[in-house]
Amino acid sequence: MESVNILGLNISNLNTSETLEVINKSIKERKGITIFTPNTNFVVNSVKQPYLNAVLNKADYLVPDGMPLVWASRFFKNPLKEKVSGSSLFFLICELAAKNNYSLYFLGGNVGVAEKAATELRNKYSGIKILDTYYAPIGFEDDQVESDKIIKELNEKKPDILIIGLGKFQGERWLIKHKHEFKTFLNIQLGGSFTFAAGLKKMPPDWVKRKGFGWLWRLVEEPKRHWKRYLLEDMNFFYYIFMQKYFKKNTD
Repeated sequence: MESVNILGLNISNLNTSETLEVINKSIKERKGITIFTPNTNFVVNSVKQPYLNAVLNKADYLVPDGMPLVWASRFFKNPLKEKVSGSSLFFLICELAAKNNYSLYFLGGNVGVAEKAATELRNKYSGIKILDTYYAPIGFEDDQVESDKIIKELNEKKPDILIIGLGKFQGERWLIKHKHEFKTFLNIQLGGSFTFAAGLKKMPPDWVKRKGFGWLWRLVEEPKRHWKRYLLEDMNFFYYIFMQKYFKKNTD
């Protein structure tokens, strides 16, 4: 499959509908795949912390959840087809699951959030089969006892789809370390999607996402939480892209 190298990450050149086709095919053929949805912040951190680069590249697919990645690919004259919004993809996966009787399991979110999301989604999609939810405490990815509990749950309930909603690379690290210990047909990390599904935060409109201003929406909504990330940390992305283009930095 065609991919685009952006600062050492092999970004899959899939649009949203193609990503759903890959997911549906994997579940129907009962072949497990792992998908991550890197955004600008992912990429910047993977440059600063090379072990994250290695973790992310062990996924089967990295779909671009950020317009700056699309802009960078055009700058490299190897354009990605489109941004694949992780929050939108979450609802599309739930719709796909409801239509095809695929079972889901939600891992992560703050206390009670995944459970509330499951309740809202059962009201939204008739027949959706959400087997259970599990709150993962901070640091769970390095706690073998906690990991064993989660793996036991997954092996007992046997969901087709595992959706993880965690930040700070917890979900990605845990999945890459443990995905061989249970049999699911889609493992995907989708950040704060449970919060949107639970109705605790409002998603940016689709046109805002398409134009690349999702970050501005989130900054206005929660300035104290996001100002440092968006106005300082993520600005490094453009410097790194310039270096890759003209000095071949982080292209291997």
